Amino acid sequence: SFFRVASATCADSTERFEIDGISNGKKTCEWVARLKTEERCSKYKETRLFCPQTCDLCNCVDSTERFEVDGFGPTKTCEWAGRRDTVNRCSLEEVKENCPATCKQCYSWCFDSSTRFT
Repeated sequence: SFFRVASATCADSTERFEIDGISNGKKTCEWVARLKTEERCSKYKETRLFCPQTCDLCNCVDSTERFEVDGFGPTKTCEWAGRRDTVNRCSLEEVKENCPATCKQCYSWCFDSSTRFT
């Protein structure tokens, strides 16, 4: 499971990027989408960073549906997950998958700048 991106800031890069471990040139998000997309997205962290849309990481919204959590009785909601003991509840795969925003599985793009501040 990978961090998902807040939908408002989620877009594939148009830039070419290097992938650690691949020596034959820079790649694009089109390359990621062309063949073995799921494998490329899970294997290379650079693809997830530069191609969140292609890698299906743009859906950082909690589900509004009820869902089952093994060992926790009746169906649950993301409100339940956030009400108390959130860290432990979010460690459960069913909760993490259904409640990415509550479980802080989202992030916005932030890059360090090489520009010197004055």
